[in-house]
Amino acid sequence: MEEKWKQLPGFEGLYSVSSLGAVKRHARVLRNGRGIVNSPERLIEPTLSRGYLLVNLWRDNRPTRFLVHRLVMLAFAGASDFSVDHLNGDKTDNSLKNLEYVSLSENTARQHSAGRAVFVRGESNGKAKLTAESALTAKQLLASGLSSRLVGMRLGVSKGAIQALREGRTWGHITIEPL
Repeated sequence: MEEKWKQLPGFEGLYSVSSLGAVKRHARVLRNGRGIVNSPERLIEPTLSRGYLLVNLWRDNRPTRFLVHRLVMLAFAGASDFSVDHLNGDKTDNSLKNLEYVSLSENTARQHSAGRAVFVRGESNGKAKLTAESALTAKQLLASGLSSRLVGMRLGVSKGAIQALREGRTWGHITIEPL
Protein backbone atom coordinates (compact mmCIF):
# COMPACT_ATOMS: atom_id res chain seq x y z
CA MET A 1 0.00 0.00 0.00
CA GLU A 2 1.36 3.39 -0.97
CA GLU A 3 1.72 5.83 1.92
CA LYS A 4 -0.56 8.86 1.62
CA TRP A 5 -0.56 11.86 3.94
CA LYS A 6 -3.51 14.00 5.03
CA GLN A 7 -3.67 17.00 7.30
CA LEU A 8 -5.43 16.41 10.59
CA PRO A 9 -8.81 18.15 10.90
CA GLY A 10 -8.53 20.73 13.65
CA PHE A 11 -4.73 20.79 13.31
CA GLU A 12 -4.43 21.98 9.69
CA GLY A 13 -0.98 23.39 8.97
CA LEU A 14 0.38 21.82 12.16
CA TYR A 15 0.14 18.03 11.82
CA SER A 16 -0.48 15.34 9.22
CA VAL A 17 -1.12 11.61 9.50
CA SER A 18 -0.28 8.90 6.99
CA SER A 19 -2.32 5.97 5.72
CA LEU A 20 0.33 3.74 7.35
CA GLY A 21 -0.21 5.25 10.79
CA ALA A 22 2.66 7.74 11.05
CA VAL A 23 2.14 11.23 12.47
CA LYS A 24 4.33 14.21 11.58
CA ARG A 25 4.63 17.80 12.68
CA HIS A 26 4.93 20.33 9.88
CA ALA A 27 7.89 22.66 9.57
CA ARG A 28 7.30 25.98 11.29
CA VAL A 29 8.95 29.16 12.46
CA LEU A 30 8.97 29.70 16.22
CA ARG A 31 9.81 32.71 18.28
CA ASN A 32 11.53 32.08 21.59
CA GLY A 33 13.61 34.14 24.05
CA ARG A 34 16.63 33.99 21.74
CA GLY A 35 14.88 35.08 18.59
CA ILE A 36 13.35 33.24 15.64
CA VAL A 37 13.97 29.51 15.25
CA ASN A 38 13.19 27.32 12.23
CA SER A 39 11.68 24.06 13.41
CA PRO A 40 11.92 21.43 10.66
CA GLU A 41 9.25 18.89 9.76
CA ARG A 42 9.62 15.72 11.82
CA LEU A 43 7.89 12.44 12.61
CA ILE A 44 6.37 12.22 16.06
CA GLU A 45 7.49 9.20 18.05
CA PRO A 46 4.42 7.55 19.61
CA THR A 47 4.33 6.11 23.12
CA LEU A 48 2.72 2.81 24.08
CA SER A 49 -0.18 2.76 26.55
CA ARG A 50 -2.28 -0.36 27.19
CA GLY A 51 -1.09 -1.75 23.87
CA TYR A 52 -2.16 1.32 21.84
CA LEU A 53 0.09 3.96 20.27
CA LEU A 54 -0.42 7.54 21.52
CA VAL A 55 0.96 10.91 20.44
CA ASN A 56 0.88 14.35 22.02
CA LEU A 57 -0.25 17.08 19.63
CA TRP A 58 0.43 20.66 20.67
CA ARG A 59 -1.79 23.64 19.95
CA ASP A 60 -1.67 27.01 21.72
CA ASN A 61 1.18 25.74 23.94
CA ARG A 62 -0.98 22.90 25.29
CA PRO A 63 -0.52 19.19 24.63
CA THR A 64 -3.42 16.83 23.97
CA ARG A 65 -3.00 13.05 23.84
CA PHE A 66 -4.50 11.17 20.92
CA LEU A 67 -4.69 7.51 19.97
CA VAL A 68 -2.95 7.14 16.61
CA HIS A 69 -5.62 4.81 15.18
CA ARG A 70 -8.30 7.43 15.93
CA LEU A 71 -6.24 10.09 14.12
CA VAL A 72 -5.83 7.86 11.04
CA MET A 73 -9.58 7.27 10.87
CA LEU A 74 -10.36 10.94 11.53
CA ALA A 75 -8.15 12.06 8.63
CA PHE A 76 -9.09 9.35 6.11
CA ALA A 77 -12.67 8.34 7.02
CA GLY A 78 -13.98 11.36 8.94
CA ALA A 79 -15.15 11.78 12.51
CA SER A 80 -17.38 9.13 14.08
CA ASP A 81 -18.71 8.12 17.49
CA PHE A 82 -18.14 4.47 16.55
CA SER A 83 -15.26 2.36 17.87
CA VAL A 84 -12.20 1.68 15.72
CA ASP A 85 -11.45 -2.01 15.23
CA HIS A 86 -7.95 -3.29 14.40
CA LEU A 87 -8.90 -6.01 11.91
CA ASN A 88 -5.77 -8.12 12.44
CA GLY A 89 -5.89 -7.73 16.24
CA ASP A 90 -2.54 -5.89 16.40
CA LYS A 91 -3.21 -2.67 18.31
CA THR A 92 0.08 -1.18 17.08
CA ASP A 93 -0.77 -1.68 13.37
CA ASN A 94 -2.48 1.62 12.62
CA SER A 95 -2.47 1.35 8.84
CA LEU A 96 -5.71 2.42 7.18
CA LYS A 97 -6.26 -1.03 5.63
CA ASN A 98 -6.24 -2.53 9.14
CA LEU A 99 -8.80 -0.13 10.66
CA GLU A 100 -12.58 -0.04 10.48
CA TYR A 101 -15.35 1.86 12.27
CA VAL A 102 -17.68 -0.56 14.07
CA SER A 103 -20.26 -0.33 16.85
CA LEU A 104 -19.02 -0.93 20.39
CA SER A 105 -20.99 -4.18 20.61
CA GLU A 106 -19.51 -5.41 17.29
CA ASN A 107 -15.99 -4.51 18.45
CA THR A 108 -16.50 -6.35 21.75
CA ALA A 109 -17.95 -9.40 19.97
CA ARG A 110 -14.94 -9.50 17.62
CA GLN A 111 -12.53 -9.30 20.55
CA HIS A 112 -14.25 -12.18 22.32
CA SER A 113 -14.48 -14.38 19.21
CA ALA A 114 -10.77 -13.82 18.52
CA GLY A 115 -9.88 -14.63 22.13
CA ARG A 116 -8.47 -11.13 22.81
CA ALA A 117 -10.94 -10.43 25.63
CA VAL A 118 -12.70 -12.57 28.20
CA PHE A 119 -15.69 -12.02 30.42
CA VAL A 120 -14.69 -11.75 34.06
CA ARG A 121 -17.37 -13.44 36.11
CA GLY A 122 -18.02 -14.21 39.73
CA GLU A 123 -15.31 -13.67 42.32
CA SER A 124 -12.75 -12.91 39.57
CA ASN A 125 -14.62 -9.67 38.90
CA GLY A 126 -13.03 -6.95 41.02
CA LYS A 127 -16.46 -5.44 41.73
CA ALA A 128 -17.98 -8.66 43.10
CA LYS A 129 -19.69 -8.17 46.46
CA LEU A 130 -20.46 -11.86 46.98
CA THR A 131 -18.55 -15.14 46.85
CA ALA A 132 -19.83 -18.02 44.74
CA GLU A 133 -21.04 -19.70 47.93
CA SER A 134 -22.90 -16.61 49.18
CA ALA A 135 -24.41 -16.03 45.71
CA LEU A 136 -25.79 -19.58 45.75
CA THR A 137 -27.15 -19.02 49.27
CA ALA A 138 -28.75 -15.73 48.16
CA LYS A 139 -30.44 -17.42 45.21
CA GLN A 140 -31.78 -20.15 47.51
CA LEU A 141 -33.09 -17.58 50.01
CA LEU A 142 -34.75 -15.58 47.23
CA ALA A 143 -36.36 -18.77 45.89
CA SER A 144 -37.76 -19.47 49.36
CA GLY A 145 -39.58 -16.14 49.23
CA LEU A 146 -37.38 -13.78 51.24
CA SER A 147 -37.15 -10.18 50.02
CA SER A 148 -34.00 -8.69 48.50
CA ARG A 149 -33.67 -6.42 51.53
CA LEU A 150 -33.76 -9.30 54.02
CA VAL A 151 -31.38 -11.46 51.98
CA GLY A 152 -29.00 -8.50 51.70
CA MET A 153 -29.14 -7.91 55.45
CA ARG A 154 -28.47 -11.58 56.17
CA LEU A 155 -25.45 -11.68 53.83
CA GLY A 156 -24.12 -8.22 54.67
CA VAL A 157 -24.58 -6.63 51.23
CA SER A 158 -26.91 -4.02 49.83
CA LYS A 159 -30.42 -4.63 48.55
CA GLY A 160 -29.17 -3.45 45.12
CA ALA A 161 -26.51 -6.19 45.01
CA ILE A 162 -29.21 -8.81 45.68
CA GLN A 163 -31.57 -7.26 43.11
CA ALA A 164 -28.79 -7.43 40.49
CA LEU A 165 -28.35 -11.12 41.35
CA ARG A 166 -32.12 -11.72 41.19
CA GLU A 167 -32.35 -10.04 37.75
CA GLY A 168 -29.38 -12.00 36.41
CA ARG A 169 -27.15 -8.94 35.89
CA THR A 170 -24.65 -10.55 38.26
CA TRP A 171 -24.00 -14.19 39.03
CA GLY A 172 -26.20 -15.30 36.12
CA HIS A 173 -23.96 -18.33 35.57
CA ILE A 174 -24.88 -19.74 39.02
CA THR A 175 -28.11 -21.71 39.06
CA ILE A 176 -29.98 -23.50 41.81
CA GLU A 177 -31.81 -26.78 41.58
CA PRO A 178 -35.59 -26.36 41.60
CA LEU A 179 -37.28 -27.70 44.76
